[in-house]
Amino acid sequence: MLTSKVILQETDRLLVLDFTLSNTSSNDLYFLKHNTPFESCGCFTVSKDGIDIPYDGPFYKRVHPMANDYIHVKAGESVTAKYTISNFYDISKSGNYEFVLNKPFLVSLKFETEVFVETIVKYELKEDQYRPTLGQLARLG
Repeated sequence: MLTSKVILQETDRLLVLDFTLSNTSSNDLYFLKHNTPFESCGCFTVSKDGIDIPYDGPFYKRVHPMANDYIHVKAGESVTAKYTISNFYDISKSGNYEFVLNKPFLVSLKFETEVFVETIVKYELKEDQYRPTLGQLARLG
């Protein structure tokens, strides 16, 4: 029903995941963008050398979803989002990182159902690099 593809882009201070979600079904789908790479959130489990790295970005309180909180994906089509993972997780120390999408997509057809889309990205940072998270920048004042 849904598949993902991720392309990792690295700049001096940012690590960006180009996250593409494809609708492989014969039906149009709507999915809730909350807690997915289509918004700024902690939707990944991130580890460095096997040790979890905590989420360090904004937290949201929400009301019930409205129509504009859903993204429409036509049958056979894809949507893409840029998710700046280094804004939300400390990816500044050298080591081997793994990013695993840990939240299901809430998909709506005639009813809502949770759909897990297996997404795992591996990344090696060869030397330390200054990449402050949004949380670190906020604490600096």
